[in-house]
Amino acid sequence: QAIQEDYYFEFFCDDLPFWGFIGEKEVHTVNGKNVTSFMMFTHYTFRLAHNGDKVIEVTWEHDASKRADLSDASSVPELALTYSVEWRN
Repeated sequence: QAIQEDYYFEFFCDDLPFWGFIGEKEVHTVNGKNVTSFMMFTHYTFRLAHNGDKVIEVTWEHDASKRADLSDASSVPELALTYSVEWRN
């Protein structure tokens, strides 16, 4: 339901807020009918720019190859959520 309703996360890094969606909907045609899949992002890459010891910019992206299909609400899989961080000047 959270993906259906476009829920998002909100993080703070050194008082800088950033937001991102937790997943996405995909609509495709199966046997002539539209079928909606609900995909949860399971890996994010955060990029942080710093000036000395201060974070001055935060961006993020999800890895499109690392998603979990949550379309079958009767059996929710156990998920491993991961992230990586890249620092730049």
